[in-house]
Amino acid sequence: MSDVHDSPRAVPEQPGDDGVVRLLRLAGRRPEVPARDAETVRAAAREEWRRLLRARRRRAWYWRGGGLLAAAALLALVLAPGLRRSPWWRSPATVASAEIVIGEVHYSSEHGGRELAPGASLEAGTTVETGAGDAPSRAALRLAGGTSLRLDAATRVRLSGRREVELAAGAIYVDSGPSPTDRAAPLAIHTPLGVVRETGTQFEVRYRPGAGVAMRVRVREGRVDLERDGRHHGAAAGVELRVQADGRVTTARAAPYGEAWRWVASVAPPLRGENPTILDGLRWAARESGWELRFADEAVAARAREGIMYGSVAGLSPEQAVALFLDAGKLGYRLEDGVLLVLPPAE
Repeated sequence: MSDVHDSPRAVPEQPGDDGVVRLLRLAGRRPEVPARDAETVRAAAREEWRRLLRARRRRAWYWRGGGLLAAAALLALVLAPGLRRSPWWRSPATVASAEIVIGEVHYSSEHGGRELAPGASLEAGTTVETGAGDAPSRAALRLAGGTSLRLDAATRVRLSGRREVELAAGAIYVDSGPSPTDRAAPLAIHTPLGVVRETGTQFEVRYRPGAGVAMRVRVREGRVDLERDGRHHGAAAGVELRVQADGRVTTARAAPYGEAWRWVASVAPPLRGENPTILDGLRWAARESGWELRFADEAVAARAREGIMYGSVAGLSPEQAVALFLDAGKLGYRLEDGVLLVLPPAE
């Protein structure tokens, strides 16, 4: 089809036409747009229409999306306190781990209960219970910060926090070590008869509801404070606090060694370190048994410092370990009235 057109012809004038109409009539009919050009114009118009439609939809989505985001933010603010307490939002903190387990010991938390095994991690709110009767059991836990917490047979405790323990029945022993790493946060033992707090010490708390002496706190090293009914009762090493059934608090002397402490040594953590010296081993045994360590003379002490031990003493009592240590160093010893005296080799 040719793009050349004939000149437009004038349209006859009609009565009543005004000036503008007459001019349009004189101009005649406009030539038709070529089909190819018309299709190009129509395609451009369709594309512009689609663009405007997409823009309109985006604006509508922005408005709806912004509303949804605002609603979500408001919901988060309303639910935030509950979410922080929700188990799936924030897991309870680990406050202890099982170090030694003798016999069948069970623990339970909000996730259920099971038998305790060495190495198990225990979170805040966990309850640990040892067996009694014909199958007594004991356990040693390592609290956050390094404190050793040991449970005698027939004991039930709840680990309520990093430095908070609730004793419901039985006996526990605390050893925060000679150089505690958590001095800023003393361990607190909560019982129905009061709260016991320590600072760098070794002590036992035994709670026996219904007994004549309902609670006993024996201090082996350091110092503890018993808070009961708004009053404070202090005890240093070698002192025992007794809470009578009628609520009275009395004191008595308590030897830091002997048969009453033997259960503590049965769940003592093993001697740590690689190739410790004889002196390290003797100090470990003396601390776990409440003995005072002495040497006959400086030559004997030097021999203990220089002697290296090899192998393991796992499963041995402190008394058995001492005999092994000193035999390796060819040294003698005498144990009397809580004093471990290391002697020179026998001639």
